[in-house]
Amino acid sequence: MEKSINNKVKIHEITRITPFFSSTAEFSFPLTLFDTYWFKFHPIERLFFCLSHVALRCRKTSHLLLPKDGVSVTVAESNTDFNYLCGNAIHEAVEFLPLTPLTSQLSTSDDKAAVIAIQITMFPNEGFCIGISTHHIIFDGRSSVMFMKDPTGIDMVFINNWLAFTVSDTNPNKRSLKSLPSFVDLDNLVQATFVLTCEDIKELRDNILSVLDKVNGNEVKKFDKLHLSTFVLTGAYVYSCMVKAKGAENNRDVLFGFTADYRKCLDLPIPMNYFGNCVGTRAMVAKTRDFMEETGVLFVAEKLSDMIKELEDGLTLEGFEEKLVKLMPMMKSVAQGAQGLGVIGSNRFDAYKSDFG
Repeated sequence: MEKSINNKVKIHEITRITPFFSSTAEFSFPLTLFDTYWFKFHPIERLFFCLSHVALRCRKTSHLLLPKDGVSVTVAESNTDFNYLCGNAIHEAVEFLPLTPLTSQLSTSDDKAAVIAIQITMFPNEGFCIGISTHHIIFDGRSSVMFMKDPTGIDMVFINNWLAFTVSDTNPNKRSLKSLPSFVDLDNLVQATFVLTCEDIKELRDNILSVLDKVNGNEVKKFDKLHLSTFVLTGAYVYSCMVKAKGAENNRDVLFGFTADYRKCLDLPIPMNYFGNCVGTRAMVAKTRDFMEETGVLFVAEKLSDMIKELEDGLTLEGFEEKLVKLMPMMKSVAQGAQGLGVIGSNRFDAYKSDFG
């Protein structure tokens, strides 16, 4: 780690932006099974760093607010090294927390939950950062990015599973809308950006095919059956490294997979600009030994390849609830000590094309 900083911000103002229209009529809309799947999930947080030559200007945007409601907007200032925070070096995860809206600004209670909170942090003479925290029951990754670019009842199958997951003796209220806390302690986490070149990807592909050839021997090759995309190769390599870095540790369970945008995968046509949740999880549980052996990277690549091929073959909504419900115990296993490995978001969302001025 190159250096660590004590990132503190000075909050100038916290305000609530309310709808511009004068109507007092209340309205609501039903949640889909894709929404309720994320019913108690902890908030999604994104940071957008912008250079100072980009001017903040107000524009007319879509209004998704309810009467008597509003969005919390925080304006803050930081003297931290802007370029350091934007760089690829290893950072302690807590260094970015002051740039996200305070937890109290995305408040949840037993009967009400805020949908979105925004914080704008200025770095004098350098740039600014827009931090957005959203409730996952309304936004998936694509919807969150679409918002930044231009800024019949609940399905009880998933609600009941979330209740079984979260209700305890200390929180007996089964109707509470409070989100789950994060499964991990940010004080013990770091984050960094790693860049894999085309040559790195080619070497990974060659290594996997070499191991596959060695494993198969004279048997029929599986070369053509593997989906060795850049995503699969990178995921297989990173997941294997992360498990090995943590050690065998009594052959613990490892939950791994990725989230996928289902807009293109379902048998029913869903437009790409659909605003809401249309994302699902492809995941499985394996044992540490599966990653630790010489064939560890190949093992993960084969599993990720199978998951992607299922998406390419298309998904039907028939029996979909039952499939999603089976994922709930997997998520619970992470809270109980299993190692969780996943990928969220996508470069296909074109988040870097967000225009703030």
